[in-house]
Amino acid sequence: MSQDFTHKKLELYKQKIREIPNTSFNADQKKLALEILEKADPHNLEAIFSLLAKRIEVGFVFDIAPEVQQDAICLLKHNKELSFTPALCQQQHAMIFGENYDALKNLLVLYRGKVDCIYIDPPYNTESTKQDGNDYKSEQNSSGKFGYRDKFMRTGWLNMLNERLKLAKDLLSDRGVIFISIDDSEQAYLKVLCDEIFGEGNFVANLVWQKKKGGSQDSQDFAKEHEYILCYSKGTWEIYEQTQRHEEKDFNKTIDGKRAKILKLEKWGNHSLRTDRPTLYYPIKDPNGQDFYPIAPSGAEGCWRKKPENLDPEHIFWQEDSKGRLTPYEVLYFEEVQGKDKIIKTRTIFTDCGTTTDATKEIQAIFGTKAFATPKPTSLILKLLKIATSPNSLVLDFYAGSGTTGQALMELNREDGGNRRCILVTNTENNIARGVMYERIYRLCYGKGTKGESFAWADKNEPFSDQGWEVFEGQTHHLKIDDYETGERLKEVAIKAFKTLEPSCDLGDELNIYYTLSCLNPQKQEPKPPKGP
Repeated sequence: MSQDFTHKKLELYKQKIREIPNTSFNADQKKLALEILEKADPHNLEAIFSLLAKRIEVGFVFDIAPEVQQDAICLLKHNKELSFTPALCQQQHAMIFGENYDALKNLLVLYRGKVDCIYIDPPYNTESTKQDGNDYKSEQNSSGKFGYRDKFMRTGWLNMLNERLKLAKDLLSDRGVIFISIDDSEQAYLKVLCDEIFGEGNFVANLVWQKKKGGSQDSQDFAKEHEYILCYSKGTWEIYEQTQRHEEKDFNKTIDGKRAKILKLEKWGNHSLRTDRPTLYYPIKDPNGQDFYPIAPSGAEGCWRKKPENLDPEHIFWQEDSKGRLTPYEVLYFEEVQGKDKIIKTRTIFTDCGTTTDATKEIQAIFGTKAFATPKPTSLILKLLKIATSPNSLVLDFYAGSGTTGQALMELNREDGGNRRCILVTNTENNIARGVMYERIYRLCYGKGTKGESFAWADKNEPFSDQGWEVFEGQTHHLKIDDYETGERLKEVAIKAFKTLEPSCDLGDELNIYYTLSCLNPQKQEPKPPKGP
């Protein structure tokens, strides 16, 4: 094969690569492909080009494959003014305001391979929000309430999730798992995308959540009652709720000379009133021999976690709570439960995890209004966290919306005495970050609004005064690759924020902010149709 012929063939293949539409191959991808061809063995040139072309044919074809913005980085900035630590704080969580792609790149610096559970509720790419004034073609939201930009071209929607899910996979621990809420419109396409990113062998289940009861006439042919939750693992994963294990490290108290752990006997959170569970309202004897009935955080009649026939009086431990009230706890002794793992099969159809109506009522109880259009019920996220987390897990939600995942995690920590940590990320459009997510979490922790407002939830529930939250905001900085002085200064800014987010981190000199924290180019504007004559 002559050098001249080889050169002509190489140039032909390179030209074909350049002619590929940007909707299929962006500038970065084309550059890489050209470099591969340049370095290819002349005898393998045709085979390599065929491989590259085949990848283009069978892969997803996106609206606009995003390109790295080489002259800009995004750093997290700690907002001391908004961060809060209640008086009894035992666990510190984090909220991040800003573009979730940039937030994920920052989180990868600290938490690559360390997140045990990710839950996201991304835009469903439906026409539903168009009816609420959130048409993807509209220049602004005309409804006056929050809603996602929830109608993309399908390829653009897949592209948006593709870039973020690839980062999410890198964040997951070896036993990590991700849950993604979706409905009929895009479920099939999303599953194919997730098969490609996480691997078909790591598909765990397509969970079905009954979101409505009694039927809904939102479809011409069927009354739609359900949505889906796609579940994928990073590697080897075992459902926590499927095998209820007893680990010695969780038994951190000594009672009667034996290792033990205690769980509050009175029910907390959702369905904790006598009216919710009448059969779980009954008396037990206190240390003075008096009848003691369960009391809800609001002071109303409450309920126990167990039926009377399942409660052993010899395994009740009494101690004062934070208000000085004598309170019963159930005692588990390690020596009694060691080796007695309990198998609990988790069903793939969730019929008892709350509905969209319940979710709306929760928002109204916290805000007094329907402050968020499409919330999920806390009980649904609580179910997923019980399935997927241990008491010390790190949990991430990078489409956090109104902050339901944060509430569910705090409720679970209270329920089982866990130390789970939560990171919530949401954008700043329509004041969703500060006006809804932040406001909700603040109210739950203090029992009052940021302006001292009272609300219905606080009348029936005890605030999460042992849970604190640090707040960070994403900030874009322009940085050229050869501007070393600015680069070193911004590196110190980044390290300072990282150490606030994770005080135990040791970054050393390995942080390359040019590559690690580079931004994506913003999504290009859709061309406006030409005006008529």
